[in-house]
Amino acid sequence: MFLAVAVLLIAAGVAPVLYWGGNHDVAWLLYVARRALDGERLYRDIVEINPPLIVVLSMPAVLVSRLTGVTDLTVFDLGLAALAVGVVAFASRQLRRALGTEHVAERRALVLLCLVALFPVAVGDFGQREHLLLALVLPYLFLTAARAEGADTPAGEAAVAGFLAGIALALKPFYVPFWLVSEAYLMLGRRAGPPWKRPESVALAAVLLLYPILVLVWVPDYLRLVRQLDPVYEAFLRRSPWAIMDSALGVLPLLAVAALALAPAAGRFRGLRAVLAAAVATSLLAVLLQRKGWSYHFYPAVGEALLAFAVGLMTYARARPARRSAKAVLLPLALAALALDLGVVVEQRAVEALAWGRFERGEIRDRMVPVARRYATGGSIMAFTVSPVPAFPLVNYAGVGWAMRFPSLWMIPALAAREDWAAEPPAVRAAHRSPDERRLIAAVTDDFVRERPALILEYAPPWGAPNLLGYFASADPRFAAAVRDYRLVDTIADYRFYARPPARGGLPGG
Repeated sequence: MFLAVAVLLIAAGVAPVLYWGGNHDVAWLLYVARRALDGERLYRDIVEINPPLIVVLSMPAVLVSRLTGVTDLTVFDLGLAALAVGVVAFASRQLRRALGTEHVAERRALVLLCLVALFPVAVGDFGQREHLLLALVLPYLFLTAARAEGADTPAGEAAVAGFLAGIALALKPFYVPFWLVSEAYLMLGRRAGPPWKRPESVALAAVLLLYPILVLVWVPDYLRLVRQLDPVYEAFLRRSPWAIMDSALGVLPLLAVAALALAPAAGRFRGLRAVLAAAVATSLLAVLLQRKGWSYHFYPAVGEALLAFAVGLMTYARARPARRSAKAVLLPLALAALALDLGVVVEQRAVEALAWGRFERGEIRDRMVPVARRYATGGSIMAFTVSPVPAFPLVNYAGVGWAMRFPSLWMIPALAAREDWAAEPPAVRAAHRSPDERRLIAAVTDDFVRERPALILEYAPPWGAPNLLGYFASADPRFAAAVRDYRLVDTIADYRFYARPPARGGLPGG
């Protein structure tokens, strides 16, 4: 029964991803990996704000795709599914040590919840760095709980758990506080030896120390790029902590920590309860530090909250608080509130994943891919949108090139820093342009004139949107001259497609 349920949970996560299609950020990073493997220079020939580790981890999928002919997104998703299954199997060994042999049913339930978090719940964010982080950090999380209970772990397994956690935290450094809090918990409680005597701590620290050195040696251009783009990215869709917390997602970590704090210290659950509380709290801190509050930033906290609910319920069932104590009243209320909020969050994620899946399957894969293949096979495309969607995963599925060094034009509204920038007359807009905005215009125009994409996309919803084609045409005469060669060939959903035909046409986009 356990294996059957596990297989169903895995299928419930993998099947929608394979049918609908992969995540757009994953698609872009796979394309970056493809360009890097072709010899182009990261952070100079192609611009990506993230450090290079995620690009390196994407390269095997690109190589396998080239050998087999299977789309790189499909290869990546299948490889990640296999990795997640292996990690959960490895994590279950650490969980057995944390709970002991007397909690078999509870251990199996927690393993199944790990699969729930990594597969069905992750459908909308499958392959995001947060998804990888949660998968890779689970063995270390359970190992730390085992250390807190005084359990021994073979040095080799401990080193592997630390190495995986180091990779996870290198992918998302905002989550490093989890490691620090976990180490402080073990040291202050004298529940394990010093960090330098534990293989997992040494391996994790080695990864975090060596990674920046490798970045400086391999891609020194990354620091230059960060200096240029970090202020722009900070301004892009920035939200206050209060705005981030004002949602079911924002409340979820608080409810999870409250339930764990109120749960009785029952048997071998004490260490797991403390480490999970640290994980949830530091995951919330990571969301606040990023200052965006995007739903996938909350994904690790959602997965950890699922485990927190289970642990709180298990400890309550095994060792109920005294009837007249405050915990006897507050713990059931906290668990009920956490269950309700989890239901709301999971429903929201399912609705978002379904909407994105329908768009990707129905519009991108079924309608846009044929257009891209018809007009851009052997060539490239370019999209004038502030989001990487739909260009990614369109580029991956159509097998065409990408003509721009950036994944999208998200920087323009951040650089303009004025709510009415799109409605300003060209002369007024030009007077307000910052040096960074002028450099961006020059870079995009250089790419457009040099690459001469066979197909260009413009976001043009019925309710209106900033006319980015007109923006560049009014900013640089080279762009205006080159874009006149394109004519409208199709409209799909809210996107117009322009191709470069033999006959000359007017300026698309008005």
